[in-house]
Amino acid sequence: MRATEIRALGEVAAEGVTVLHDIVRGMHTGIASRVFTSVGPAARPVEVIHDVIAQAVHTAIGTAGQRVPEAVGVLAATRFDDDTPIDRTPAVAEAIAALNGIYGDELASRGNALATTMAVRVDGRPVDPASAPLAEAFPDATNRLVVFVHGLCQTESSWRRAPRPAVDAPDPRPYGARLRDDLGFTPVHVRYNTGLHISSNGHSLDELLAALTEAWPVPVCDIALVGHSMGGLVVAQCLSLRRGGGSRLGLAGAPGGVPGLTASGRRPRKGRQRRVVGAGPVTRNTRPRRVSQPAQRRHQGSALRRLPGRRLGRGRPRRVPA
Repeated sequence: MRATEIRALGEVAAEGVTVLHDIVRGMHTGIASRVFTSVGPAARPVEVIHDVIAQAVHTAIGTAGQRVPEAVGVLAATRFDDDTPIDRTPAVAEAIAALNGIYGDELASRGNALATTMAVRVDGRPVDPASAPLAEAFPDATNRLVVFVHGLCQTESSWRRAPRPAVDAPDPRPYGARLRDDLGFTPVHVRYNTGLHISSNGHSLDELLAALTEAWPVPVCDIALVGHSMGGLVVAQCLSLRRGGGSRLGLAGAPGGVPGLTASGRRPRKGRQRRVVGAGPVTRNTRPRRVSQPAQRRHQGSALRRLPGRRLGRGRPRRVPA
């Protein structure tokens, strides 16, 4: 565990204690005021004593919530500091992913070390999109890539889960292994902060794909994108930025997520195949695609925040800022 991660845990713990304390204090104050009001003037002496004691207790708890976890984090950082990031442990990575899905935008805005940065991951470790690290991480790289983008509060390990016991799976291999063996694709798994806005993650994915294409060990001919749940919306946003001539880039169907989106980011007409692999020449298009706000709320949940100067209520779809 690194010192920055211990401090980040201290900050998150302090925030959690403060929020919980505010909720409990509000409930306590509301209940007590109703009781004293219903009793009347006779309860005034007891109310004064109660308020003094309650104020002292709440002040002590609030101070502890703000100071003690941070102090513990600083103390631990001076005694324990190795270079192994905690997000390489699968169970811890899942917990951090859930925290990012709920609170990721705040973590990122505060520069908290637990805020996940979009990156390619191999065995839990991030891979720098440069020639040497990619060649080392993908020794058997092919000219066809399939990039997997997970859903809300998840990590790339969600693509490698075994079939449920009740399901008679004809082929228990993960999607990436099957595409590698059957079609010659190299599976690339991405981890990202699902608490950020879909448009932000779409731009980050666009930049990551550009870096991958440039530094990949062999010339890239095809890239297929597979998104699950929110990952499908992130992929669609990324595709809206890439049109025109170059390598071929397509959107594959999102298992259990957002089916029926073509490579242009639109739904196919009735009667056509719902899960489509689209391909086309690639360039950057800075015009944002329309994404309905109900769809974003449904797949992003609490991670979708109100934009300055815009209402996210019902009505016609609004443009997602580029």
